[in-house]
Amino acid sequence: MTKVSKIHLSLCVAIVVGLGVPQIASAQDGSLSGLFGCEAISNAEAQLSCFQIETAKLRGGVAASAPVLAPAPMIAPKIAPGPTPPVTDSLAAQRESLALEKQRLAAEKDRLAAEKKRVAALEKRVKDKANPPKEQTVAIASTSTYGSKRLIRFTLENGEVWQQTEEDYVRLGREDPDMMMLKRTSFGAMTGRVNGKAPTLRLKQVK
Repeated sequence: MTKVSKIHLSLCVAIVVGLGVPQIASAQDGSLSGLFGCEAISNAEAQLSCFQIETAKLRGGVAASAPVLAPAPMIAPKIAPGPTPPVTDSLAAQRESLALEKQRLAAEKDRLAAEKKRVAALEKRVKDKANPPKEQTVAIASTSTYGSKRLIRFTLENGEVWQQTEEDYVRLGREDPDMMMLKRTSFGAMTGRVNGKAPTLRLKQVK
């Protein structure tokens, strides 16, 4: 090989190195046979032209063999749906609960009304006891005797109990029921007549 050929070959090799060994190795033909064939040309200009043609081929093969890959599209992971929460209260159960609550409120209302009535009756009794009426007529529920003189004790239907303080004859059984007519005197004493008939009895309240 001539000295000029060696210089041309060194120049071509430098050009090939400038292209990069990795690019040549990845060319489509995968061979340097065409480039090595240029060494057999004795004419320096023809040899240089051969080297230029072969290096151009290698450069084009590298470009064709290295396509740009588009990035793969990102796929969002599928999330499995969670379990459906159980329905704890159905519409029927809510209606039943509402009906029970209405019944409870109605019972409470009745209880409060009865309690109010009881309190009113108690207040009236206390008021009547503190300020007894001057006259009243009450049915006699039962009678009994007490003491050695066998005086009569009268139990009235309103719960009051009155008894004689003086011995006197009493006529019972003429009405059904017998009625006791009570009357307070101007001195505060209480008298009574059975069925509105004489005698007038002097009485004492024991209950």
